[in-house]
Amino acid sequence: MSSIFMNRTLPSAVSKLNSLVKDTAIYGLADFIFKFISFATFPIFTYALNVTEFGIFSLLITMSTLFGLLMMCGFNSAMQRLCLDSTTSLENRQIIISTGLWCLFSNACLMGSVLLVAAFIYQNFLKEGHQITLEMVLWSILSAMAMQINTFCLDIIRIEFKPWKYTLLNFTQNALLISLALFLVIKLQLGVLGYIAATSLAYLALMPFCLWMIRHNLLFRFNVIFAKQMLHFGYPFIFAGFGYWMFGSMDRWMLSEFSNYEEVGLYSIAFKIASVLIFINFAFGQAWTPFALRAHQSDPAYRSSYSRLMSLWFFALIMISLSTSLFGYEFLMLLTPPEYWQAATLLPYICLSLAMYGTTPILAMGIMIEKKTYHYSFAIGIAAASNFLLNWMFISDYGAQGASFATLCSNFILWIYYLRCSQRLHPIPIESKKILFCLCMAAFGLIFNFWINTLNWNYEILAYKCIFLMGLLGACFRVFFPSSFSVASLPLQHNG
Repeated sequence: MSSIFMNRTLPSAVSKLNSLVKDTAIYGLADFIFKFISFATFPIFTYALNVTEFGIFSLLITMSTLFGLLMMCGFNSAMQRLCLDSTTSLENRQIIISTGLWCLFSNACLMGSVLLVAAFIYQNFLKEGHQITLEMVLWSILSAMAMQINTFCLDIIRIEFKPWKYTLLNFTQNALLISLALFLVIKLQLGVLGYIAATSLAYLALMPFCLWMIRHNLLFRFNVIFAKQMLHFGYPFIFAGFGYWMFGSMDRWMLSEFSNYEEVGLYSIAFKIASVLIFINFAFGQAWTPFALRAHQSDPAYRSSYSRLMSLWFFALIMISLSTSLFGYEFLMLLTPPEYWQAATLLPYICLSLAMYGTTPILAMGIMIEKKTYHYSFAIGIAAASNFLLNWMFISDYGAQGASFATLCSNFILWIYYLRCSQRLHPIPIESKKILFCLCMAAFGLIFNFWINTLNWNYEILAYKCIFLMGLLGACFRVFFPSSFSVASLPLQHNG
């Protein structure tokens, strides 16, 4: 009986996996093209901006992210959860979307006004202490407002399972951003201000098109009951989002206080090289939530599907992180000035931390299914507190190296919390052997990276890296796909 059940569910599981892979690829297509163009233009910006200016730019990006968090207020997550509920009718879905957009727009205007007044009051502190001007803050506020509205619209397109439309808008937005940045930074030589202004102008230019794409979902109606439900569901995301902001941004601010802007710049450049992992995590995350919620409601074997996907996804992320960290030095050496090459020593910690973080959408799905969203706040609060403590301990003596190590440790703490919490609330059959092997592989890769970075570069070093990576890949396939290596799977030869 069990074999019959497995034979029936296997095609369904394979079909769902193929659907997830397809959606991930489509969602990531525009971002992949953007990241490719960004990588291609990155060397141009390195000759237009020095390491210190990259540090200032990084601080502005973190500031804009905080502005966006305050403006969004968790409305997008609440909107998705209510719209994807199987009991929600089409009419109520339109009312939910319209109400959510009105709430977002009103809150964005309110928060934008408050932030602008605060920036005006503290403009001397920002300029003298962090080299951030009032004009930079103004462009950051405009960027945050437009980005949150565009993100809300794109999320609606995503939950309607229209990945190509999502990809078209995302690609247009990113292409416009890069084009404007090249013009303002390179042609007009506006430096950091030019890049921030380009970001704002790109988001503002695309906003009308995003709203037009979801016009069939918009009504001139506001429902107080739905607004309260969205606020009730979404408010934990405010604290979780603030914790995530602290978690992902405090290292840069603490580097600027306890070290210098050059260290902030090197740290930001390392994240720029590791952005391939950020792109992959983002693409997977966009496809995963609708897929997982739909599977939860329609697939009896969804727990097993979650488990298998967790193992394979973790394996893929570890391999990508090791590849990126191993060959990051060669990338910097070929395309950037020598002052940027030191950022390669930060890549092992940063890439591995992003690999750990990339699995959290699967690990934390039990929290969302059980609607215990306050755990997001607890988890990120613990991770942010540990990140602050570790940064405080290591930055003064080790600079960007200490910040990178603190980021890795904090992501591991977050990973453990989500794993234990979700397993308690909504357990899935974790493939422990494969997960443990991935962790051992990550630790081994970290040690090898640390050793190889102490050597003077030559072509033998490049050969060592290739041999190490191929050997590790072979060991991984031996664990994840043992049937391919078994004696029973080998063809038998018969004499005569």
